[in-house]
Amino acid sequence: MSQPASAPRQRGWYCLGLASEYTSAPVKLNYFGTRLVAYRGEDGEIHVLDGYCPHMGADLSEGCVEGNSIRCPFHAWRWGADGVCDDIPYAKRIPAKAVIRSYPTLE
Repeated sequence: MSQPASAPRQRGWYCLGLASEYTSAPVKLNYFGTRLVAYRGEDGEIHVLDGYCPHMGADLSEGCVEGNSIRCPFHAWRWGADGVCDDIPYAKRIPAKAVIRSYPTLE
């Protein structure tokens, strides 16, 4: 599967710091020409997602971690570790296209 021309091209693994630097507090990262957010979930794993909420562009590193998800600071959309929106407090259903990119991690 090829990536669009505008997508960053990652090859291999990248060191993002010491594992001890990642806690349940979101960390703002800038890699591959894009903003990312990293955090340690309730499962103890480090999760990395695109750093902006596609709903209104909020910086997810300003949000809070809930379980293995991160809650957007603007309108409280919650994004799972897989990048799928798993909660919109004021909505009856979550749009199928409410997905952001997630990145594999290895500690």
